[in-house]
Amino acid sequence: MAVYAPMTTILKRTGYDVISLKRELDCAAERMSRALAEGIGATRDPHRDGFYDVELDGISYYVHVNDNGKTAYVVALFRRKDEQLCCPELIGAARAS
Repeated sequence: MAVYAPMTTILKRTGYDVISLKRELDCAAERMSRALAEGIGATRDPHRDGFYDVELDGISYYVHVNDNGKTAYVVALFRRKDEQLCCPELIGAARAS
C-alpha cells in the first residue's frame, strides 16, 4: 500500500470564475474567489488531478481547479465540531467532520 505525503502548493488564480456546486455554498465561493486572487496555501489530492484541500476561515474547502476553463469549483466544506464559523451562511453548509 502506497503512502502519500501531502503536497502543499500555493494556488493563485486571477480572473477565474469560482462556482459552488450547491446553492448553500455560494458564500463559500465568494470567499474562495478572493482567496484565489490573493494566493492561498492548498494541499493537492493525491488521487484526483486538479483537486485540493484548502483551509480558509477555519473551514476546509474541497475545490477543483480547471485551468483550461479558468474555473474553480467549491465541491464541499468541512469543519471541526469545536470551531465557530464566521459567516452565518456557512453554518448549514459546512459538515462537521
